[in-house]
Amino acid sequence: MVVFGLLAIFSGVIAASGILFPSIWLVSVFGLIPFAHVLHRLQEKQYRDASILGLLFGFAYSGTAIAWFWDVLPLDWTGSPPWKGIIFVGFSWLMVTLVLAVFFSLFAAGFVRSKRSGFYAALLAASLWTVLQYAQMWGFAILTARDLSFSGPHFSPTMLGYSLTNFSPFLRSASIGGIYILTFLAVFLGFSLYHVIFQYENARKRGLVFALILSGALTLAALDRAYSLPSWTFQNESGSVRVALVSTSMPVTSLYSLEVKRKHAREVAEYIRIWAKENEPPDIIVFPEATDFFVHSNEDPTEFAKLVFPDHAVTFIDSGPVRTGSERYVQMRMYENGTLMPETYRKIFLVPQGEYTPWLFAMLLRLIGVSDAEQSTMRERSVASGTKLFPAHINGTEVGALFCSDILSPNLYQKLAQGGARVFVNPAGQAWFHGSHLVDNLVLSLGKVRAVENDRYIAIAGNGLASSIVTNRGKVEMRSDSAPSILAASVPLKDTKTLYSLLGEYVLILPILSIVFLIIRKREVA
Repeated sequence: MVVFGLLAIFSGVIAASGILFPSIWLVSVFGLIPFAHVLHRLQEKQYRDASILGLLFGFAYSGTAIAWFWDVLPLDWTGSPPWKGIIFVGFSWLMVTLVLAVFFSLFAAGFVRSKRSGFYAALLAASLWTVLQYAQMWGFAILTARDLSFSGPHFSPTMLGYSLTNFSPFLRSASIGGIYILTFLAVFLGFSLYHVIFQYENARKRGLVFALILSGALTLAALDRAYSLPSWTFQNESGSVRVALVSTSMPVTSLYSLEVKRKHAREVAEYIRIWAKENEPPDIIVFPEATDFFVHSNEDPTEFAKLVFPDHAVTFIDSGPVRTGSERYVQMRMYENGTLMPETYRKIFLVPQGEYTPWLFAMLLRLIGVSDAEQSTMRERSVASGTKLFPAHINGTEVGALFCSDILSPNLYQKLAQGGARVFVNPAGQAWFHGSHLVDNLVLSLGKVRAVENDRYIAIAGNGLASSIVTNRGKVEMRSDSAPSILAASVPLKDTKTLYSLLGEYVLILPILSIVFLIIRKREVA
């Protein structure tokens, strides 16, 4: 069991590495082989042992997949000493990792209990894994609940399917089944590889087969990177909209200084004026999340639009906190030719510990001695979750605008596409992660999948990370220079409804039916 435990931990770390670094996506698929080997070596009656090994695998896998949690350090914006920040982030990482790991324990026990041989085993593993990774999102929602309110199934970054975003033939399948089909494919391939390799008793033959498969996979990956292998896609376009993304680099420590924010907004205003003289005017200008450009720059929206873009209708997408009664929200503000539009979207998927404090983590703060004064900054930033989701009608088209962390959610974007959005924009603010390379990789992977799932272009405006434009095929078409800068492009508008945008989470019925079929078939054979 000790050897099996070490193999499970090793497999978990390797499998999750492809999520952090999608350019080495093959390691995620091949990294499942040791875990598959461990589970296949167990007998049906050893499902309790399997659950322990699954927990070890899940802890290693989930902990690695969310390693970017640590990039929020230092928490200097809270005013707490560094050691308290380390404890707080460590507790957050540990609790999320443990909750997610429980589902892999269930996976391992269920797989061993209902184990099949050959490719039936791979089908069972892929179906069970996919369904349980969906359930993980609800587990995260319960863990991070506040006042007994759950955010819903939005936290998806640990799904194994994100490791496949750098291989276009697999990525395009997201238009059929979303991130769920990508996860299914990754697990099915990993467990199938185990079957193909370990069907031979001779170790030399196993090594030869492994080498041949690895060589073929590396060749395909290289060809796709060089030439983009053919795959299905939708190409209906009905016009375009010119989008300009404002990139900023305002550090998180400055977000609570009103004077710094005003100075920053004035600098951005001047930069836009200079840029407008030398470039084609956009239809939409998008600021990063919570820029509050017109509030802090003291610019009149109508006058600014007339002076900077005198002969062109421009819509500004800005955002900032707003208080309604006793609640505080992060709200989108859209100015069409300087006039504030009535459409308002309030951020739905909030960042735990960043935008609100879950009750479990509030208990920890008190235990480690975080004073009321130190918690005041967190309380001031605390916001409530919005409830309404709809595309905005801008310059004659429907624009789906969601905030930074909303990109983690498959279903929010699916509902926007289903509601008629023809292009996505994402005002983001990643300064909390201090320019993290891991978070940058994650944002691009998430953007690729959200774009392909719904056959829509997505434009991401960043603070602290580069802005990006991702095509409906999942290709990162443009990235901004170092901030401050403006990334502008004509973005095609799309009307297609993909199978995933029509069905959403209902695509999970297929893996559920597969599990039921395999269990019934096993009992009939027995």
